[in-house]
Amino acid sequence: IRVHTLVPLTTSPAGAAALKAHCERLSGPIFAAERRAVLGMAVGATPEQARDYAASLQSSRVQVIYPAGGGVVVALPDAQGREVEYPLDGFYAAAAFAGIDSSPRYDVAEPMTRKQVVGYRRPTGSMTKTVATITANAGVTVLDNLEPVQRVHWSISTDNRSVLVRETNVTKIGDHVQLRQRQVLDQFIGLKNLRRRAAEVEDAVSGLYTALVDAEVIVAFRGVRVFQDPADATSLVVESTYRPVLAINFLPVRNYLTLDEF
Repeated sequence: IRVHTLVPLTTSPAGAAALKAHCERLSGPIFAAERRAVLGMAVGATPEQARDYAASLQSSRVQVIYPAGGGVVVALPDAQGREVEYPLDGFYAAAAFAGIDSSPRYDVAEPMTRKQVVGYRRPTGSMTKTVATITANAGVTVLDNLEPVQRVHWSISTDNRSVLVRETNVTKIGDHVQLRQRQVLDQFIGLKNLRRRAAEVEDAVSGLYTALVDAEVIVAFRGVRVFQDPADATSLVVESTYRPVLAINFLPVRNYLTLDEF
């Protein structure tokens, strides 16, 4: 089983810190088991607490989900069949988000921004649009309450220092590219290191990138280069650069008034 998303059924900050360390360690070149964590907060958590929580984690591999009030309300039938509402901690909202984020209907490059989240009735609190925007800009994935629809305000990691670490679909694309590269390059392990081998590896990697461009996972690539590792005669080094597909997050509109004739 290849795990790519972890949702802890806890709101413990210590647990979140441990999970962050786990994801970053397992996603490194030694383990090559790329994964991300999606976290929720306790019922009653404020937007300020959500922003502080995200700032304390600051990782492209950690995403904090925040419905207004921290938790969500679900409706379940009681023994008499009557519908009763229950407040639940925010890790249920995190699991709901992870469900759409893992859905086979979307590829790895699909942004989760503005996607609908299902599985609960409404958040436990309310929040103005301004506060939601401020909270999202601090690295929190806010869930908007548009009853009866719940929607992702902006899918963002807790590390908002740059586009490449802020956008969650970019991290997913990077993980996917690395996985596909390992699959393509595995065929060369154990072969003779002949003069033509570097060119064969280069062709295989270029073919993979071309397929990823066609699949709209990346926009373009360049600089695929394979050369002998000067420190290890049994290693070939593969270098390349690619541009991931990005989301449209903003559409600034500029209207100009004029008295000129058209």
